Amino acid sequence: MRDEAEVVRQLADPDPEVRRLATLRLSALDGMVSTRLLVAALGDDDWRVRKEAAGVAATLDARGAVLAALYTALEDRDNVGLRNAAVEALAQIGSDAVALAIGALSRMDADARKLVIDVLGQVPDPGGVTALIRTLTDPDPNVRLAATEGLGKAGLAGSEARERAVDALLPVLGDLDVGARLAALGALAALGADVPFEILEPLVDDPVTRRAAFAALAGASSRRVWLALALGLGGSASDARAACTALASQVERHLDDVESLDLAARTLSASGATRERLRVLACADEREVRSSALLLLGLVKNSEDVALLVEALSDPDVCERAETALQLFGEEVKAPLLTASLSAPPASRGAGLSMVPLLEGAAGADTVSALRDALDDESVEVVTAALRSLAAVGSASDLAVIARRIDHGAPRVAQAARLSLGALAERFVPEARAFVDAQRHHGDDLLASLVVLAVLGREGAATDDDRRFVARAATHADALVRRASLEALSTIGGAAAAEAAKFALADEEDDVVMAAVRALGRLGEVEALVDLARTTRSAALVAAAIRALAEADPERALLAATPLLREEDGAIASAAIETLAVVSPDTRASALSVALEHPDPHVVKLALSALPRGDDPVALAGLAKGLLHDATDVRRLAAELLGQVDVPGSRHLLLARLEREKDNVVRDAIFGALRHLDGSR
Repeated sequence: MRDEAEVVRQLADPDPEVRRLATLRLSALDGMVSTRLLVAALGDDDWRVRKEAAGVAATLDARGAVLAALYTALEDRDNVGLRNAAVEALAQIGSDAVALAIGALSRMDADARKLVIDVLGQVPDPGGVTALIRTLTDPDPNVRLAATEGLGKAGLAGSEARERAVDALLPVLGDLDVGARLAALGALAALGADVPFEILEPLVDDPVTRRAAFAALAGASSRRVWLALALGLGGSASDARAACTALASQVERHLDDVESLDLAARTLSASGATRERLRVLACADEREVRSSALLLLGLVKNSEDVALLVEALSDPDVCERAETALQLFGEEVKAPLLTASLSAPPASRGAGLSMVPLLEGAAGADTVSALRDALDDESVEVVTAALRSLAAVGSASDLAVIARRIDHGAPRVAQAARLSLGALAERFVPEARAFVDAQRHHGDDLLASLVVLAVLGREGAATDDDRRFVARAATHADALVRRASLEALSTIGGAAAAEAAKFALADEEDDVVMAAVRALGRLGEVEALVDLARTTRSAALVAAAIRALAEADPERALLAATPLLREEDGAIASAAIETLAVVSPDTRASALSVALEHPDPHVVKLALSALPRGDDPVALAGLAKGLLHDATDVRRLAAELLGQVDVPGSRHLLLARLEREKDNVVRDAIFGALRHLDGSR
């Protein structure tokens, strides 16, 4: 009684924050009392209190009394906030609310029925979808409209419910009421329905419904759809935006449909006004419209648009479609791409040069020459991109060109040069051999020689002289040289290599020590790694030793890694998880269940990600445990992963959690997972 009186007092407090916190205590009270006070909180003047109360509703034990009170609240004509909060609460309660909702539809007035429809639209339940379909014949037009819109979410209730919703919505496209037609078009677009073009054609011809019809065409499969959308880009500004996003969706899903791509390209290219419209939309503020227009510019293949696409490569919101557009150009984009890359801002220049290896016929003399020129650019981004591209399309003579940048003052450039030199050496092994010999007799670039010798070791082209040369470098004063020598020793091998790696474990530079650990793994020095993992106090070294051990001896790595799953240090536990994922693909689910209890949420997330996919009951149980975790990001990841496991249990787990989940971020992830499961079917 004391708790009840205290909550009542706090719910009447003038401070809304006090009232909000009081709602969190409702679940500790008696069922009938908590229900009565819940309704009071749902009708509070402050939206924060109402929102908190809507979330608490799903946690109360007196579920039947709560549902009855909430449906009664839907009929309150005086308090709009109460009605809306009741809708939110019922949606969070989930499937338990559906049966009463269906019964309420037969006795409530039109305003309340519309609110019930809102509830059914937010709860992924096949029975709710059936009720929405029946309500399409409701005598009140506003209720019918709400039911039509609600069916746009039917896919969350499963593929069968989605198909029934699509079948029910198609006749609505012929409704005399334009609002009903627009609502049906929106719902079909949300469902990604493949509506026959013959049904949508009259709606495309109607200026009132054209824009919504274009959006619905995004899921259709007829080639006539492509033509209609391409022509739609020449219409009004709003129609063009809808046609643009729908056509881009078609292009992205059918990049291998050469005939349809050609039809769209010819239609878009035929009109100067359409081409200009695409350029305008490619600069739009709305991300979806902008990225869609950029993609379609790849079909038009006008060299004047390349600069716009190159500039877009540096924008993470649209870069993927800009890259696809440049690839759609084909080989003819090479020259304008290089021209645009050299005149664009640094970030865009670098992104443009990174595109070069992806183009057909990119290894031409003019391309390679432009990449070499870019190595003298003042921008780190440009030089780094040029080095990477040159490694892919350059010639053997570029070994010396790249080697000159290996000690560049900018660390990013120097690192890119080392990686690019190694990649180029793999392409030209005989020339790399000659490069090392020339350096040894006439050059002084020790670091470049070591990078190339690491490649020669992997290719079996190293000599005894190389081994002695590299072993001497392991004691060099420069830490970069010592590290490079260990990389080379790990591929060249030999007794001296193992001894040098063990000696380097005591190096004063952490990078050198880590290189030594990796070398021991490649050299198969199992006992040294086991001893290191057992005796070192450094979490980073333990993690590195376990990873290296996985390369040297998977069985020993498994034995060493399993106990480390319980280590309090997250870095060690994470390394153990990574090892299990690599060396124990068949039995890792049982072992990883230990890591799901780890106090570090990052470790738990890594363990969830490492669980095997498919119909594995242990893995499914692990994902279910993740849905119950205290950390929001862990529950969100578990939901996303369940969306990738198309077995009956995954949908059940998601729906069950949805009924209890209060965090909107996690709820969105659950809805997304349900949509993904529906799409996979």
